[in-house]
Amino acid sequence: MFLKSTFGERIKALRMDASLTQQQLGWIFNCSSQTVNDVENGKHVLSIEQAYTLSIFFDVSLDYLLGCDSIPKRKKGALKQRKVSNVH
Repeated sequence: MFLKSTFGERIKALRMDASLTQQQLGWIFNCSSQTVNDVENGKHVLSIEQAYTLSIFFDVSLDYLLGCDSIPKRKKGALKQRKVSNVH
Protein backbone atom coordinates (compact mmCIF):
# COMPACT_ATOMS: atom_id res chain seq x y z
CA MET A 1 0.00 0.00 0.00
CA PHE A 2 1.25 3.48 -0.90
CA LEU A 3 1.68 5.86 2.02
CA LYS A 4 2.23 9.54 1.18
CA SER A 5 4.02 10.16 4.46
CA THR A 6 6.43 7.30 3.79
CA PHE A 7 7.20 8.69 0.33
CA GLY A 8 7.88 12.16 1.66
CA GLU A 9 9.90 10.90 4.61
CA ARG A 10 12.07 8.82 2.30
CA ILE A 11 12.61 11.69 -0.14
CA LYS A 12 13.64 13.91 2.77
CA ALA A 13 16.00 11.28 4.19
CA LEU A 14 17.60 10.69 0.78
CA ARG A 15 17.94 14.44 0.20
CA MET A 16 19.56 14.94 3.59
CA ASP A 17 21.80 11.91 3.09
CA ALA A 18 22.99 13.57 -0.13
CA SER A 19 23.62 16.81 1.80
CA LEU A 20 21.17 18.71 -0.40
CA THR A 21 18.91 21.50 0.76
CA GLN A 22 15.32 21.71 -0.41
CA GLN A 23 16.37 24.65 -2.55
CA GLN A 24 19.17 22.65 -4.19
CA LEU A 25 16.90 19.69 -4.92
CA GLY A 26 14.33 22.08 -6.32
CA TRP A 27 16.95 23.59 -8.60
CA ILE A 28 17.99 20.16 -9.85
CA PHE A 29 14.38 19.22 -10.62
CA ASN A 30 13.36 22.66 -11.86
CA CYS A 31 10.81 23.33 -9.13
CA SER A 32 10.60 25.52 -6.05
CA SER A 33 11.88 24.65 -2.61
CA GLN A 34 8.24 24.98 -1.49
CA THR A 35 7.28 22.15 -3.87
CA VAL A 36 10.06 20.00 -2.41
CA ASN A 37 8.80 20.86 1.08
CA ASP A 38 5.23 19.98 0.08
CA VAL A 39 6.35 16.61 -1.33
CA GLU A 40 8.33 15.82 1.81
CA ASN A 41 5.33 16.70 3.99
CA GLY A 42 2.80 14.73 1.94
CA LYS A 43 0.98 17.84 0.70
CA HIS A 44 1.91 17.32 -2.95
CA VAL A 45 1.73 14.01 -4.83
CA LEU A 46 4.10 13.44 -7.72
CA SER A 47 3.22 11.73 -10.97
CA ILE A 48 4.62 8.26 -11.51
CA GLU A 49 7.09 9.73 -14.01
CA GLN A 50 8.33 12.27 -11.44
CA ALA A 51 8.66 9.60 -8.74
CA TYR A 52 10.54 7.36 -11.17
CA THR A 53 12.91 10.23 -12.02
CA LEU A 54 13.60 10.74 -8.32
CA SER A 55 14.27 7.02 -7.89
CA ILE A 56 16.84 7.19 -10.69
CA PHE A 57 18.42 10.33 -9.27
CA PHE A 58 18.74 8.87 -5.76
CA ASP A 59 19.60 5.42 -7.15
CA VAL A 60 16.88 3.59 -5.22
CA SER A 61 14.01 1.42 -6.33
CA LEU A 62 10.61 2.93 -6.97
CA ASP A 63 9.18 0.31 -4.61
CA TYR A 64 11.38 1.72 -1.85
CA LEU A 65 10.18 5.29 -2.48
CA LEU A 66 6.55 4.17 -2.52
CA GLY A 67 6.91 2.32 0.78
CA CYS A 68 6.44 -1.14 -0.72
CA ASP A 69 9.97 -2.22 0.17
CA SER A 70 12.11 -1.36 3.18
CA ILE A 71 15.42 -1.94 1.39
CA PRO A 72 16.55 0.86 -0.93
CA LYS A 73 18.60 -1.51 -3.12
CA ARG A 74 21.16 1.13 -3.92
CA LYS A 75 23.84 0.37 -6.42
CA LYS A 76 27.43 1.38 -5.87
CA GLY A 77 28.04 4.85 -7.19
CA ALA A 78 25.17 6.47 -5.25
CA LEU A 79 23.85 9.71 -6.67
CA LYS A 80 23.71 10.86 -10.22
CA GLN A 81 25.02 14.42 -10.12
CA ARG A 82 23.19 15.98 -13.03
CA LYS A 83 20.38 18.38 -13.63
CA VAL A 84 17.11 16.66 -14.41
CA SER A 85 14.61 18.66 -16.43
CA ASN A 86 10.85 18.45 -16.95
CA VAL A 87 10.09 17.37 -13.39
CA HIS A 88 7.68 19.76 -11.66
